[in-house]
Amino acid sequence: MKKAILLTFCVIFLATPMLARDGEFMLVEKGSFTMGDTWGNGYENEKPTHEVTFTYGFYIGKYETTFNEYDAFCEAAGKSSPDDENWGRGECNER
Repeated sequence: MKKAILLTFCVIFLATPMLARDGEFMLVEKGSFTMGDTWGNGYENEKPTHEVTFTYGFYIGKYETTFNEYDAFCEAAGKSSPDDENWGRGECNER
């Protein structure tokens, strides 16, 4: 479920640039990289490593999405906010 939340955060930044703080974006250039535990000391869900290829470049917000920003997105989109899965919604709203 945490992967789904992380993926949702990424999609929000791609789909709604207005949420990026101060309009700060980073270019992720097209290309390939190895995803996963490349050092051998990671978690089981980081294995096996595998090649990921972006066939086009894209911009993404420089900073992670806060719960406040995500909740504002959900409200604007008419969606309900998902459970924070004990991440600490009340404690994780500021950078």
